[in-house]
Amino acid sequence: MKLTEDIICEYIKKIFGFAYEKTGNHYEAEELSSEIMLQLLECATKNKDIEHISSFIYTVCCYTWSKYLRKNKKHWECVDIEEIQEVTGSIDVENETMDKLMCTRLRKQISYLSKIHREIVIMHYYENKTTAQIGMILGISEGTVRWYLSNIRDTLKERIDMSENLDFRPIALRVGMDGCAAEPGLLKILESDLLMQNIALACYGEPITITEISEKLNVAAAYLEKHIENMVYMDYLRQHGKKYQTNFFISNFEVELAKVRYAYSYAAPLAEKLYDAVMARKKDFFEIDFYGNGTINEEFFLWYVLLKVAQEKSYEQMQNKWNDCKLERPFRKDGSEYWIIADKKDEGNVDDENLRKFADYRTCIGYKLNTKEGVGAMYQADTYFLHGVDGEKFRDNSTPNIIKLLQAAKAIMKSDDGCEMNEFEKLYVSEFIKQGYISSDKGKLVFNIPVFTGEQWKTLNDIVAEIKASLGKDFFKEYLDGYSDMMEKFIPKFLDDNVRNYYKYAMLGGFDLFAQLIKKSIEGDEKYKLQIPNIEESKHTMTWLVIEGEK
Repeated sequence: MKLTEDIICEYIKKIFGFAYEKTGNHYEAEELSSEIMLQLLECATKNKDIEHISSFIYTVCCYTWSKYLRKNKKHWECVDIEEIQEVTGSIDVENETMDKLMCTRLRKQISYLSKIHREIVIMHYYENKTTAQIGMILGISEGTVRWYLSNIRDTLKERIDMSENLDFRPIALRVGMDGCAAEPGLLKILESDLLMQNIALACYGEPITITEISEKLNVAAAYLEKHIENMVYMDYLRQHGKKYQTNFFISNFEVELAKVRYAYSYAAPLAEKLYDAVMARKKDFFEIDFYGNGTINEEFFLWYVLLKVAQEKSYEQMQNKWNDCKLERPFRKDGSEYWIIADKKDEGNVDDENLRKFADYRTCIGYKLNTKEGVGAMYQADTYFLHGVDGEKFRDNSTPNIIKLLQAAKAIMKSDDGCEMNEFEKLYVSEFIKQGYISSDKGKLVFNIPVFTGEQWKTLNDIVAEIKASLGKDFFKEYLDGYSDMMEKFIPKFLDDNVRNYYKYAMLGGFDLFAQLIKKSIEGDEKYKLQIPNIEESKHTMTWLVIEGEK
């Protein structure tokens, strides 16, 4: 880019701000600003290419300030001696500036080199070691060291001549998993570590070296090496000699939009069959004598039944496909077994309002949460109904919190039989009143969610199994086939078949149907009259509690 008068004018305010900060008064700032502008205009007349305009202008400002201090030294006795640089009036500011920027780029490019290349450069150019000495230290021949140095010089020259992506912004991924992860494990790091996520993005395609990753991310290779080592260990990256390649699928806006379009276009007929099958057994569900039957909102209960049946049927069909493909869940070296679910955050917006609303209806964060076997479980789906609710305030999904909720449920059930609660039980109950799971009705504590015993839960699942059987074993087959055909073009060929087949058939079919039912209900379709929970009601909707060992 050429330095022009128009570009200089764009920086006038910043230049004056710099000058005022240095001088401390308006008059001196104007004088210093004028000198900086003259110096920049002189540089502009030479019509040279300048790679980073902002850095160049800032450096000129600093040099001009140094010259200004020397010229006005008698007036600046109080200035810190370190701020007065040794710059003579004869120095060409432009050349000095370009030299400084060149040194900065050189140091940066050295930091991008691989470990052995960095060590050779440092030992040869900074520590003044001979090629023979370097060879002895690294255990390689002197000729190999000379060959390395020649390659390094060519590489550095080529890269310095190229434009660097100094405007790089890291891309954030949403990361989850399908399977069982060790706690604590490296998956937790991948979920939150932007550098690890961007290494995966950099390696998403043809295998590349650490040096190439460093160059892509504008991050020194030394900071990448441990991350890459961990990612190879966990099979997040595959190593091909000295090159690395991402080993999981990363979805993007285009893929997610295609999924929404597909569900919007094809899920409605299945949703209608699902609704009819569940409503035909509505009476049977409420004949189960679970705790809360008669006090909870029946329509909220049925929303969860619809989702439960849809998700289980969808998963059964996916599992059949995965079995046909002889799919093997990835075994990680920390003992975990899981697939990585990853997509790019905040990439775009859906222009079509109908599709945008439907995408919201498909929202799901988690489906099933368990406590330890033999204690009980909380089954929960965080869906579109949670929009506008700060889930962190009331949906504590930790095992200790779920166990406390189970204990609160037992305490309330026993209090109905005349047993008084102890202080801990009262404390637990008060916590879950705040969270919306429990409320008081005319002085009586009641649960806003269904609470099942083990036997009651079995009865409910027996009814669900009968509904699924009535829908037929091929209920989702045609829908999944169409989905997999759509996904085929998005899943890159560099992933092996075992990995590709997982993502090809991993659909949220249950939520596609669920979204269609929400859409029909909100649009006022006469057939679908289930109530949509408001923000307050959402705190306890789509949650069921099961207490093991209770009759």
